[in-house]
Amino acid sequence: MYRKVSENRRKQTECDCEAENRVSATDPDCGVNAIVNYTLGEGFGGQTSHFEVRSVTGEVCISGQLDYETRSAYEFPVIATDRGGLSTTGMVKIQLTDVNDNHPIFFPREYNVTLREGDTPHPDTPVVVVAATDRDSARFGRVRYSIEAGNHGNVFRINNDTGEIFVNKPNQLSSRLQPFYRLNVSATDGGGWRSQHDAVVYLSVSDSAVRPPIFERTRYKFSVREDVPSNTVIGAVKATFSDKGVRGAVRYSIYSGDPDRYFTIDPVSGTIRTAALLDHEVHQTVLLNVQALDGNPPTYGHTQVNIAIEDVNDNAPEFDSSTVRLSVAENAGLGVPLYAAQAHDRDSGRNGQLRYRLASPGGGGGGGEGRLFSVDARSGHLTLARHLDYETAQRHTLIVLATDSGDPPLTANLTVLLEVQDVNDNPPVFERAEYTVTGIESQPVNSQVVQVTAIDLDTGNNARLSYRLEAAGGGTAATDVFGMYANSGWVYLRRPLDRESRDVYRLQVTATDNGSPPASASANLTVYVSDANDNDPVFSSESYRFTVEENLPRGAPVGLLMATDRDLGANAALTYSLIPANSSFQVNPTTGEIFTREPLDRETRDMHELVAEARDQGVPSRSARVSVRVLVSDVNDNAPEIVDPQEDVISVREEQPPGTEVVRVRAVDRDHGNNATLTYSIIKGPNTDGHGVFTVDPVTGLIRTRAVLDHEERAIYRIAVKATDNGLPPKDSIRLLRVEVLDLNDNRPTFTSSSLVFKVREDVSIGFVVGNVVTLDGGGSGGGAGGGDRKTGAAGGHVMYTLTSLSPAESAFDMDRSSGALVVARQLDRETRPEHRLEVRALDTSTSSNPQSSAVLVRVDITDVNDNAPRWERDPVVIAVPEDAAVGAAVGNFSATDADAGPNGELRYFLDSVEPENGRSKFAVDRLTGSLTLLEGVDFESVARYTLVVSVKDQAVNESERLTTSLTAVVEVQDTNDNSPEFLAPSDHTIHLGENLEAGATVVRIVAVDRDSEEYGRVTYALTSGNEEGRFTLNHDTGLLTIARPEPLQQQRIYALNVTASDHGNPARQSHCTLQLVFRGSTSTPPRFTQSHYHVNVSEDTVPGTFLLKLTARAHGSDTGTGSNLSYQIPSGIAYDRFTVDPERGAVSLAGTLDRETKDHYLVPVYAVDRTTGQFDSATVSIRVTDVNDHAPEFRPGACYPLVVPENSDLAVVHRITAVDRDAGPNGEVTYSIVAGNAGNKFSVDLHSES
Repeated sequence: MYRKVSENRRKQTECDCEAENRVSATDPDCGVNAIVNYTLGEGFGGQTSHFEVRSVTGEVCISGQLDYETRSAYEFPVIATDRGGLSTTGMVKIQLTDVNDNHPIFFPREYNVTLREGDTPHPDTPVVVVAATDRDSARFGRVRYSIEAGNHGNVFRINNDTGEIFVNKPNQLSSRLQPFYRLNVSATDGGGWRSQHDAVVYLSVSDSAVRPPIFERTRYKFSVREDVPSNTVIGAVKATFSDKGVRGAVRYSIYSGDPDRYFTIDPVSGTIRTAALLDHEVHQTVLLNVQALDGNPPTYGHTQVNIAIEDVNDNAPEFDSSTVRLSVAENAGLGVPLYAAQAHDRDSGRNGQLRYRLASPGGGGGGGEGRLFSVDARSGHLTLARHLDYETAQRHTLIVLATDSGDPPLTANLTVLLEVQDVNDNPPVFERAEYTVTGIESQPVNSQVVQVTAIDLDTGNNARLSYRLEAAGGGTAATDVFGMYANSGWVYLRRPLDRESRDVYRLQVTATDNGSPPASASANLTVYVSDANDNDPVFSSESYRFTVEENLPRGAPVGLLMATDRDLGANAALTYSLIPANSSFQVNPTTGEIFTREPLDRETRDMHELVAEARDQGVPSRSARVSVRVLVSDVNDNAPEIVDPQEDVISVREEQPPGTEVVRVRAVDRDHGNNATLTYSIIKGPNTDGHGVFTVDPVTGLIRTRAVLDHEERAIYRIAVKATDNGLPPKDSIRLLRVEVLDLNDNRPTFTSSSLVFKVREDVSIGFVVGNVVTLDGGGSGGGAGGGDRKTGAAGGHVMYTLTSLSPAESAFDMDRSSGALVVARQLDRETRPEHRLEVRALDTSTSSNPQSSAVLVRVDITDVNDNAPRWERDPVVIAVPEDAAVGAAVGNFSATDADAGPNGELRYFLDSVEPENGRSKFAVDRLTGSLTLLEGVDFESVARYTLVVSVKDQAVNESERLTTSLTAVVEVQDTNDNSPEFLAPSDHTIHLGENLEAGATVVRIVAVDRDSEEYGRVTYALTSGNEEGRFTLNHDTGLLTIARPEPLQQQRIYALNVTASDHGNPARQSHCTLQLVFRGSTSTPPRFTQSHYHVNVSEDTVPGTFLLKLTARAHGSDTGTGSNLSYQIPSGIAYDRFTVDPERGAVSLAGTLDRETKDHYLVPVYAVDRTTGQFDSATVSIRVTDVNDHAPEFRPGACYPLVVPENSDLAVVHRITAVDRDAGPNGEVTYSIVAGNAGNKFSVDLHSES
């Protein structure tokens, strides 16, 4: 970076660094590795002391006062470093621009000149020269002079550019009129700044008679090389005191102009010599004011000596730093300056003129590279002569020589370390242009689908690739489903797949390198979604209704079930079945066609309720069920049967007008529809004689008289009544009836029918009129009429009705004795008694001597109302499910009953909730059968119990009247032996032991645990190899390894014991570990615990840091309880680091919090190690966590919900509420009570039994 900065730029603060003075480096990495920080480099002669760089922004700021006159240019490196430690270097060059910040300064400030009147100086000869300098440059350093005061009469003039003062009017010089002049001379630079102090020129005019010393010249000029030795003669000045120029006793002195005392003058001879070593670089010229003194009183003469100090080549060129590091892109252009090698030489003229060249023409190639670099001889610009190639050489070392033009020339070296930066000239290339992969739709979110790989021939960041995913052809749907890891090229699943919604995704993967500018390449990715069995079959109808004729032979088609499955292949291959198997029907498992398995009889059963299942062939399989209702259509296979009148003899009173009702004939036909539609007729037969006397209504069966009958003429008529159905062909039945013609004096009441049937809803109120039962004599129709309103009897009122129940239970009806109205006397309940059979007797009360009566049978059918909610046999229920139960298996069945009939009693089952919530996906309940199916595997060690809330709802026609009951089911997962033992101790399987161990000495206690429960989790130990010599014994149950047979050792010996830990499952599961027992030849005895087992109880609310117990071990030769060389240790990770032991005292303390409900028992091995010998012993601490009452009881999810209790219910259990408390013992015993809402104390709850 090259910038020009004015020297008067002030020091910059954090907020005023300018953006244009900023270095910037980019890092194509991601995240933290892309964060770049900037620092100033070192090794540039303190040039960085005036600048600083903001670490984050790269802004180069001024930190000190700049001064162009001190240094006009600065060059320093800025290093950009990323968080990964990689860095690059850039050079910053600051060129100061001069401002007018220096006043002209006179040196010397005072000048003395003696002029003699009458002497006329030459007009072009100055009498004195004043000199001022200005440290600024260019026009700001150019000085102009002027006489400000003391020049009365303009006797003198001054050259504004040179400072030379001339006598302007010599004839006005007079020692008598003005013997003395004092001129004030100012100097002004090009910026208008005036010298702060004027030069003072004293001019004395002497009388012509007075002869002061007169120098031969008013101004002398000498030159001298700066390298002359001290006391070298420079020249001499001469002054005379007579007109003839005779030198007298003149004394010389330098009174000003030599600040560094470079020169001396001989006071007698006027010879000027060097007094010190000269330095052209400090002073190029020295202007001496020399005075000559003579006479008594003395007179003075003055002159100026301008000594030019000539330069010699005594300064070699200098670079600001001996080494420069550059980073150059390999595609840098030819001839473009890469760096300006700028040296400076304090010498002047040719001695300070520099030329640049490279020390090696190859430019760091050092051999066969050819000429890669060149440097401009004058400017020092380093350029490329040939293109760089990063792949050929990543670094070049150049030596730039700066040589001055002196004699002999002097040279300085600059080492340029040039790093070639890789240019992103190679795009990424995918291994394949097309990727095709198949992923199953059931794979979980975040699973990896496929990895695409591209390569880049570049290096570093230019070869570091990042991948991205795009939907082919635009759009975002595919990229919503798939994601891509930018660094690895793995395509992963962001959302669940659904083959049924979309079975192929076409994407484009792009690999982009981190070059600048980045290059990229693309490849096509096609993801085919393979089918998983994730869809249940779906029947084409929510329910099926088929009709089939009765009496058809086996194999008659009934209907076709049709189900579809959105899956593919075996997952969509459906088989059909009936659940449970049915003796009347069968279904083709492939086509779904239902056939009869036997002839059907509609009269026996006119409707069959079936459940059909469609199951796919996936693993695990999925199924759906549907209700199938088969209606058996009627065939005319039953002849009518005349049931009324029940008696063959009927009566009619004589002398009644034609059309009088005699009796109503009623026939029944077990068939249905037209086949049961009957027509009545009276036929003429050989044994009948009433064909022309009576008529019958063909529809109602009502028999009437056609003429007036006379008892005395004929008392009995015989008629044949025929009932014919409308079937094809029709069927009929004939019944012979005898009609008795009653005498007028016969007052017997008569009914038109021998039996009546009424229907009434079970929810009618008491007092509801079911119907009227009247006799012909009662003035009514002689039949039964349904209703709800009371009807009165005949006007005559001579018939009285009575009611008798033919059922053993008390009658729910009553009879109005006068009108014959049948009314409800008690609340009806179809579920208790669906049918009532009654006898109604009519008594003629018109005569008291011989009252006559007749009876009719009445049947009252109670129709259903949805007044019963479904009932569970038990609530709650417990279902045991082995944790290895197969997915898709039926693990239980929910069955409820409903006392209602028809749709009111049809039930559907629903799974309302599952706790914990993640168990919702593990279970399903079949709506038709209530079968509980396992959808996902269960794991006893993860969740041992699930709580399900299952509801059952009846299917009343009016949805608002449907009733629901819920059930709490506890699914207890039964443990299976699916976990192998895991070794916990010892954590280090290499154990060092001493030699002289006695029989029974403890080596180590081995601890293994099994996550299974009970016998499946009980671990026993065995030595399976390595103990062929029988030197060790391993306790089968405790895992304590001891010495069985001591053996003296002369040298170290190692035993490799293979220990097997087995559980008690069937079959058992095992784990193995190998212990390395290293016996060292030693006469020392290992430490021994005073007990091998310790037991302690600790409350679960104990505060960490609490002391639990103290263990004691004895070291060999120690009578104390501890032994000074013993250290107690609990291996890291044991018991989740909840316990700690004091290494010196053996005190075991609690290190973490306890929770009995999470874990109530810990086995902690503790080691006592001899620090001197390394031998140790171990003991086991059994820590039992005791309970505190830190949990409130919790009702199981689904235990509380609204209940529907029918009124007038008997005392019974209406619900079971289940609550649990995670605490143990008395703390976990739960009691129940009702605390609010029990108005009137209608309900009670058992204190302990949940009911």
